[in-house]
Amino acid sequence: MTLPIIEHIRLMLQDLAPGAVFECDQARMLNVKVDTMPRFETGLNGEVIKDSNGNPVSTTFIYIEEPLQGYYDIPYRGHQRQRLPLMIYFCKFEPMGNDAYKGDTPFSTESKTTSRLILRDELERTLVRPFLRRLKTSRLGMLYPEMMNTVRIVYPSARFDANEVSVGIELTTYSDWCIWSEDPGMDLIGKRLIALPVGTDLSGRMIRCLVPDDIFPAAAPNAPSYAPWYLNTTRRFTLAVRDTGGANGYSYLQLNIGGTLLGWTSMYYEILRTNPGDRNLWYNPGFTLKAPEGTTIPNPAPEAFKQYPFNTLTIVG
Repeated sequence: MTLPIIEHIRLMLQDLAPGAVFECDQARMLNVKVDTMPRFETGLNGEVIKDSNGNPVSTTFIYIEEPLQGYYDIPYRGHQRQRLPLMIYFCKFEPMGNDAYKGDTPFSTESKTTSRLILRDELERTLVRPFLRRLKTSRLGMLYPEMMNTVRIVYPSARFDANEVSVGIELTTYSDWCIWSEDPGMDLIGKRLIALPVGTDLSGRMIRCLVPDDIFPAAAPNAPSYAPWYLNTTRRFTLAVRDTGGANGYSYLQLNIGGTLLGWTSMYYEILRTNPGDRNLWYNPGFTLKAPEGTTIPNPAPEAFKQYPFNTLTIVG
């Protein structure tokens, strides 16, 4: 599904660059659409706003080229996946006659416009890299971390008639379309455990906390000494929020596994934990758990699981 991915990215960009003009279309249509937008920022009375050097302040323009092809991965085992290559461009405008670099020639010395290399550096520093950082730590980026492995960056020549300067990135986005057997219209991929209805079958599902890898800050939750969430009716498969207490103690999220429901716990894994003595600093080892047969949502989540970061337990496969 192409549209939901583009809409998701658009919301991220609007939050990152409020007031930026956003578009998505084929290259030849973008030339037409850009002619209908202002190139430079204007004041309340319609006057062009200028910077300290007397140059007009450019409008920020971000566009995605309309995807013309993608891929469906349909393995014999596992869930289906769609791959969608996207080209995203971050643009500024400069008056006609700007040059790439301010060198030693009389032309460079007399030119009052901002060089293209300066504008591209500004675009990368203020828009491209912040967007990639935000994408990496978003739910989309954490569900499909492989999309961030290699991001191609391009510096195209001016496409529009006002000496547009842009930086483009090419990345491949992913979306799963695994069909849940009990309800063909419901896909559990990307859904949080606390949002699932009672009775949801989790057998064979992969579950992970979608939080930043390794060390990340988060406000200390109100963690009880022990709050279990029993998810299996035939064997011990229990998520538990715990706190050791004391000024030098720590809070953590743990998985307990046992062969029988009433027997001893044979294995346990820490999914998240705070730094001892500092419950505002967390460690995420990147643990992904697979739910055994018979795992369900037997009852609503305990209150402790509704707090961040415990509420980020998400189905990822």
